[in-house]
Amino acid sequence: MNAMYFGTVGELKSIRASGNFEKFLVDCFVSEFGKPSEALVNSWLNSTGYMLDLMSDPEFDALPAILELQIPIGAERLDLVLLGGTKSKPKALIIELKQWSSVKQVPGQQLLVVPREGRAQHPSEQALNYRGKMMMFSSLGEAYEWRAIAVAHNLGMKYQPVAESAEFTDFTREARLFYTEERKELREYLFSELLPCDLGAAELQSFTKGGFAHTGFFFDFFRRHAKDIRNNIQKALYDKGMGLTQVQRLIVEDILEKVASGEEACFLVEGRPGTGKTLLAAQLLLKTIGANKSSVMSFRNNRLMAILRKCFNNAGPGAANALLFSSVPMNQTGLADDKYYHDNQFDFVVCDEAQRFSAKNIEVIMKRAPVTVFFHDENQLLNPPEQGDTATFEKVAAQVGKNLIRLNLGSPVRCRGGKVYQDWVDSFVEHSQARAPKMNNYRLEVFSSINDMISELRILAMKHRVALVACFTESKGKKGSVDDPDNLRIGHPLSSGLDIYKNSGLNIPWLMDPQKDYTPYWLGGESNNLDRIASIYGCQGFESDYVEVVWGRDFIRRGDTWKVGHPDIITDNIDKLQVYVRSNGDKALIYFQNRYRIFLTRGMLGTFIFCEDPETSEYLETAIIRGK
Repeated sequence: MNAMYFGTVGELKSIRASGNFEKFLVDCFVSEFGKPSEALVNSWLNSTGYMLDLMSDPEFDALPAILELQIPIGAERLDLVLLGGTKSKPKALIIELKQWSSVKQVPGQQLLVVPREGRAQHPSEQALNYRGKMMMFSSLGEAYEWRAIAVAHNLGMKYQPVAESAEFTDFTREARLFYTEERKELREYLFSELLPCDLGAAELQSFTKGGFAHTGFFFDFFRRHAKDIRNNIQKALYDKGMGLTQVQRLIVEDILEKVASGEEACFLVEGRPGTGKTLLAAQLLLKTIGANKSSVMSFRNNRLMAILRKCFNNAGPGAANALLFSSVPMNQTGLADDKYYHDNQFDFVVCDEAQRFSAKNIEVIMKRAPVTVFFHDENQLLNPPEQGDTATFEKVAAQVGKNLIRLNLGSPVRCRGGKVYQDWVDSFVEHSQARAPKMNNYRLEVFSSINDMISELRILAMKHRVALVACFTESKGKKGSVDDPDNLRIGHPLSSGLDIYKNSGLNIPWLMDPQKDYTPYWLGGESNNLDRIASIYGCQGFESDYVEVVWGRDFIRRGDTWKVGHPDIITDNIDKLQVYVRSNGDKALIYFQNRYRIFLTRGMLGTFIFCEDPETSEYLETAIIRGK
């Protein structure tokens, strides 16, 4: 039924009064979603209990209530939904419940700091996002009049200046935040918004069975805000509003022609780093939606997903659900998962970073729409399970009877080094001992001192966007605890024992959380602080003017050959890469070549390198101009 519970407020009150409330809720959740965490159970007892106490008046008893409603798209659930109004004008109120007792503001960001949770999204923003998703992506979206509020029942009004400061007024204006002292105001709000109510069991059953659909709200919204979304994405990807090249324009028109005709086709668009694959994918999504086509964009990278979703939601809460994960192993709700359910076939699906898909992912997505587009670069394969090379696409297309049309985006358009630099990078990370080409318009330098390199970046940061990147080596990172020793990447002591930073005075941890760390880093300009470092998974698709690459001991030069470093210092075990290195070191080499190929093409105006392995550093200095 896509929800933990659906019934009436009166029924919930009776169950609570019986003394079996906790067991009842847990049993309901287990039957639908699996075993809940202790924290989740406590939140039900406290937050739901608070709402039932507040609605003690008998007038509320007939209101239909739904707990933990699964949104039709993605894995998110709504805390509480109350239905009201009449059959001719039904209403749905989304309530985001919080047990927070205090909050602080993150300076310059639309985030709050909550004890034991760290940085968190504003609850009113969450409520609005949910409302937008239900309006635009639920088959019930146009049937109900939607409202959204947030209830922080332990939060005193002394925190109102923080929770309703200028950064959050756009959220709280649309989705009011109620504090612990506002019980009377909240009760009156529920009365005015939901009563009288004549909805019954039929409407409740229908509501919980609502599936995914593109609604009229969806198409209207994207037609009105397509320009804003494009601008947000261009800013996030930092390409400064660059228009389409002739090659890109022709590719867009060829694809749109197929979509308009209704003819089945599968496009495989190859592009090297910096050729605008993500921008082009977003452009196609917006253009097809503007033509009233049921369209979605899919990819695997959760860091890229978090930032692009923020770009979409900046134009309007909920818009981000036009972006879908390709695969979600935990609950199989990704577009490329067999268990993903959609009432009707899409008209158009576009996928970015498709080299990271499995053959099964590719097969499933090819069947999702008459026209599918896969942007890929097989030289950006990162881990063993990834199978998105050209041969696999050709094989799968033949198996499912699709006409595979191969296109190429040509030379890089963002990196000022251009084709000459990209060709050298490809050759350099694979086998060549060739020296770097002379480039008057691109800075490529190796530094023997990381302090000197960071000092140079600090000067450049006054006028440019800069960033730090590295492979997952030396320390494994720990999400949710920025000060944990395992999060330190540049500094002393490193968990691996590497001591080259002992006297550097530096303390630079990993970025770990896609929402709380990567979005401010690339979208909010925090990369210029040079106090956090992005991994390979968090820099794909994003460029800065100048990028500092910390060249780790995972990809090393020995004699005239590249080697994979010792497995003990390779802490990246996403998709069991570390295990693969131990069993297939020679085959693993290609994944590290691809990683450094990506790193060396993130800087649009220049790339600086500091190498942690002495022998590799010496080799790099002979091939690349040494920084002063």
